[in-house]
This record gives sequence, C-alpha cells and structure tokens, in this order.
Amino acid sequence: MQLQEAVNRILQNDVRKIIVTTNDDLVPARRMYESIGFTMYQTRPNQHIAGMVGEHLDYVYFV
Repeated sequence: MQLQEAVNRILQNDVRKIIVTTNDDLVPARRMYESIGFTMYQTRPNQHIAGMVGEHLDYVYFV
C-alpha cells in the first residue's frame, strides 16, 4: 500500500509522530488511515476552505 510505504519512509528520519488531516465526509480516507495504525487525534471546525463541508479530522500515528 502506498500510504504504508510513505509512512515507512517518513519514520526512517527519526520522526516520532505523524499527523494527517481529512474531512469527516471522506470515509474511505479515514478507513485507510485507521487500517495502518493512525488514530483519531482531534476534530476541528472547517472555517477556511470554501465548498468543503463538515469538520476537519486530525489523525495521529505515534512511533
């Protein structure tokens, strides 16, 4: 999976935490992040991106 490969490459650089953001409507993205070990970190209201509905969801991956 390309996402797992990207995470593996990032972790080779002494990174201890990765945070990604998606939208609560993007269920496939949420499932993909969760499938490789990301967990929900926080939700934030969408105040800046016109045309994008729903909340921002931040997922975190800890080493």
